[in-house]
Amino acid sequence: MNKYTKDRFIKWNEETLYNLYRDSSLSPMWVADMDFKTSKKLANKLIQMSNNRIFGYSADTKPEIYLKKWLKSKYEIDVLESDFIVTSGTIITLSVLIDKMTNKNAKVAYFNPSYYVFNKIITRLEKIPCPFEFSFDDNGQPYINFDILENFFNSNNIECFLLSNPNNPLGIELKEEDLLKLILLCEKYSILIISDEVHCDFCFDNKHNFLFELNNYNNFLVLLSPSKTFSISGLKISYIVCKNEKLKSKMKKILSNYSLLDPNCFAREAVKTIYTNQKWFDNIYNKIKRNIIHSKQFLCKYLPNLKIIDSNATYLLWLDFSNYFSKEEIINFFEKKCKIAVDYGYIYGENYSSCIRLNVACSSYKLKRVLKIIIKHLNN
Repeated sequence: MNKYTKDRFIKWNEETLYNLYRDSSLSPMWVADMDFKTSKKLANKLIQMSNNRIFGYSADTKPEIYLKKWLKSKYEIDVLESDFIVTSGTIITLSVLIDKMTNKNAKVAYFNPSYYVFNKIITRLEKIPCPFEFSFDDNGQPYINFDILENFFNSNNIECFLLSNPNNPLGIELKEEDLLKLILLCEKYSILIISDEVHCDFCFDNKHNFLFELNNYNNFLVLLSPSKTFSISGLKISYIVCKNEKLKSKMKKILSNYSLLDPNCFAREAVKTIYTNQKWFDNIYNKIKRNIIHSKQFLCKYLPNLKIIDSNATYLLWLDFSNYFSKEEIINFFEKKCKIAVDYGYIYGENYSSCIRLNVACSSYKLKRVLKIIIKHLNN
């Protein structure tokens, strides 16, 4: 990456790498940003805007129109324009909704492992985090024990459930039947579902199951964003899809109070461009799919005792090295021996301290080099 990129973006920033890993030279395979540059079409549009040299208050360009068209063309789903709420970024939107849509000291549940920011937000807001652990079969594949989940809901007075689907960090799309069971349980116990589906466009076995398409339960909302799909996290734009008029009205009032309904002018212009750029997305999608397949095949061949989640979504791989070294050795192995920056599983709890999350949204050359380094040092 060039100096401009290293200076400004945390995945490659040497100061950030040093602060996190005490080594600025590590090869970054961590945070969920892609190495791939966004489309030239978008870059040219933003350059055109910059050359205009006027960055005043934006007219309402209705960004929801372009997501509506994307959902229709890619998924054959019709969503009313009135069911979209456009906001200024997923994480800040999620934070405000958890804070204001639940009571003081509310218990907020989520599957674990799930997006580590869930726990951070809940704790920071002085709510009570209630992680529900995935079960794992003999082959190391995750599943949900719904009998235990119902007991968990019944005994903990859960007010809100945060769903990450496709799941970050496991890299899996939850099955439709599991989502339906979850909805029915949440309906039974009057639990608000906030579903983070920002990785939805990277599902490789089947098309993504949007929560708002599965059931008539109306006490939930879905968060979407072009940030992961088109590598534009820094532009800060996201969407809520909600079909419950009362819930939607309440959210709009809350988000308006925090001035979160007015994305910046670059973000507004970006969505007009990217959601009409199917060719760029198809190219990136196919590269990532090949990387996922290659990584699993390569690692299974040379590290037969490695437990690999059978990832079918996102550009993240979840790898369990418990058969190769202890949890105390994992940081030294990746940082000192392999010189690779990864996300460690211990941030999700003691059960995952021998696991890592590996970001494969990079060139096949870089990925093969990294995998060969890991295999070389393990086999030595």
